[in-house]
Amino acid sequence: MEWVSHALIREIQSQGIKVLTKSLGSERDNPQYWGKLFDLGIDIILTDHPTKMMHYLKQYPLSGLTKPMLTPLAP
Repeated sequence: MEWVSHALIREIQSQGIKVLTKSLGSERDNPQYWGKLFDLGIDIILTDHPTKMMHYLKQYPLSGLTKPMLTPLAP
């Protein structure tokens, strides 16, 4: 994430673009990494662990988050 900054994320979002990242199938698909992504202002995180994500969001509610959307991806 060295090349991504909060300012870059905000600049992209100011153009009306949602910022998405995936942590699918990687060792970074965990709550510690999700926290870093949310701190950067990422809008959407794709994860292999939606249940863990829901538990994370209950422990660390995000301002502006209205309702997490869990949508399974087709295999």
